[in-house]
Amino acid sequence: MMFLSLRRSFQRLRGKIRFLHRLLRHPRTPWISRAFVVLTLLYLISPLDLIPDWIPILGILDDLVIVPLLLWLAIRLAPDDVVQECRQEAAPAADPAAYRR
Repeated sequence: MMFLSLRRSFQRLRGKIRFLHRLLRHPRTPWISRAFVVLTLLYLISPLDLIPDWIPILGILDDLVIVPLLLWLAIRLAPDDVVQECRQEAAPAADPAAYRR
């Protein structure tokens, strides 16, 4: 049971990553939206944090707030039709049945 739940979570994460990749590469995505996606990726891989991780609770909490906020801004600043198009393109790839033959 837990393995299936974990597997579904990874599949959803993979679908969201594909969506963000398509949003980043779409020709009609505004530069500000692309900048927020890139800024989010840089923040995730950077060893520097606004609040160091060794501070209990707050160190992890800043990551749990900043990353979704930056991604929300990136999606919010993109045109709705571009977002829907990227979601539709990423949806079949997130479906595990699409990999079976």
